Amino acid sequence: MADKNLSDKAYSELLRRIITCEYTPGSLLSEERLVEDLGCSRTPIRSALVRLQEEHLVQTIPKRGVFIVPITLNDIRDVYNLRELFETYALEKYGMNFKKDRLVELLHLFESTNPEEDFYYNDMCFHNEIISQTQNAFLGQYFVSLQNTMQRMSRLSGAGNRNRVEDSNKEHARIILALLRDDFSGAAEALRVHLNNGRISTYQVVLDEQSKSNAVMK
Repeated sequence: MADKNLSDKAYSELLRRIITCEYTPGSLLSEERLVEDLGCSRTPIRSALVRLQEEHLVQTIPKRGVFIVPITLNDIRDVYNLRELFETYALEKYGMNFKKDRLVELLHLFESTNPEEDFYYNDMCFHNEIISQTQNAFLGQYFVSLQNTMQRMSRLSGAGNRNRVEDSNKEHARIILALLRDDFSGAAEALRVHLNNGRISTYQVVLDEQSKSNAVMK
């Protein structure tokens, strides 16, 4: 039981660092570094890495080591295409399921000044609430399966664009104001703009990193 607890703790901490991009996409995870960072032995770390590999967050490359799975331009395209499809559908067809008092709470949340860390949590919760209005369990489960990748992309977008967090809050507010007016097609369009801005910002971060890597290799 003690070993399992240590493995669970190592997994939770590694997952947090990967999702927040503290361990950047594509970076090497040496066991020596992880032992030092996490303050535990190699056994629970190896167990945690197996779980993370099953979740496609790390990959083992023979004779090279364990790496954080990179985020590619195709990943960004595919995830944002799916999000646009699912989330705009949810607002257009089921936006009326939002309670008005909840929308007012969300509006105040995104109009207020919050620590950046709160933004990422609030952002995730809001988009989950959009999907939850469909009351479609299968869609909800699929959306949850994208959460880790979505959070990594959101963090990259925010890290690469100093104004992205503030702009994103304003975009959330526009979506909510449209919902409060029962303008569900307008809310879906505002959401489409929001997701496209996030897509562009994330693309730019990945392209910048690729340019840096190419420059180092020359």
